[in-house]
Amino acid sequence: MAAAFALPSATAFAQAAHSQSITTRTQVTDGMQLSNPWDMDFGVVLVQGAGTIVMTPAADTTCTVTGQLIHNGTCVASQFDATGAFLRRIRIRKPAQNRIVLTGPGADMIVSNVVIGGETGILRLTQNGRSRNIRYLVINPDGTFTFKMGGTLTVAADQAPGLYTGQFEVNLDYD
Repeated sequence: MAAAFALPSATAFAQAAHSQSITTRTQVTDGMQLSNPWDMDFGVVLVQGAGTIVMTPAADTTCTVTGQLIHNGTCVASQFDATGAFLRRIRIRKPAQNRIVLTGPGADMIVSNVVIGGETGILRLTQNGRSRNIRYLVINPDGTFTFKMGGTLTVAADQAPGLYTGQFEVNLDYD
């Protein structure tokens, strides 16, 4: 018994080759630099009852006192000096939960409603409601810019005297 097999020719499976040119791009930029020449300082407070100190971070920082507090000393908003790339979008992220915890000899005090102001060299583009992220455009041709941060310090009526300090993190990213 003979078996016959038919094999297709090799050319029956050959397909025409196609090629396409594809462009790939990347941009390499210098990393941003960030420094903090001035820390946030609410000054000296005499507590005669509960109240708040609202620090507005502008070119000339101001503090407004409410309640039964007597404020003495200069209010200093935290200042940040940075270098980025001209016409790049950046994102500044405020502290977690938009607050800073101050610890000392008594109950913790909270700086809430952390705000950014006193900007130079950058243009504010957007802020998504209560979001911690604020987007800016670097408009200074040499890439340098400055911003300040303030907020609202809440002081309890029975706040123990002493020095209260806290740390917070600010993130700066290209957007």
